[in-house]
Order: sequence, then structure tokens, then C-alpha cells
Amino acid sequence: MDVAVYGVEEAPPGFRVVKSVEELRSLVGKAFIVVVGDEGLAEELGVAYLTREEWGEFVRRYGKI
Repeated sequence: MDVAVYGVEEAPPGFRVVKSVEELRSLVGKAFIVVVGDEGLAEELGVAYLTREEWGEFVRRYGKI
């Protein structure tokens, strides 16, 4: 299963950056999705949400861009 991230310009290797909401919607149920910075969208889609600060911390700890 892919890991898709919406709301960022770059992501660590192994993550797929999604640029449009339409593409993001097409991945619901097909990928693990993280929305960064848009809690309402994450809630609407029923996917994971991280603040920009949390995403930054995740990248610093677990992945180099």
C-alpha cells in the first residue's frame, strides 16, 4: 500500500506527494493518506492529519528529504 501525503512540497523516499484534492480523493481506500495542515479535509476524508510542525518533526526524525 502506498503512503500518500497532501499539503507538502517534498516527502521522504517511499512517500508519494499528492498535489490535488481530486487525486487525493481517488486514493482513499487505496493508500495510507496523511493530510498536512488541513484538518477539515483530513476529517472529511477520514484520513490521518498532521500539523506542519508535526510533519517537520516526523521528517527530521525518520526521513531525509
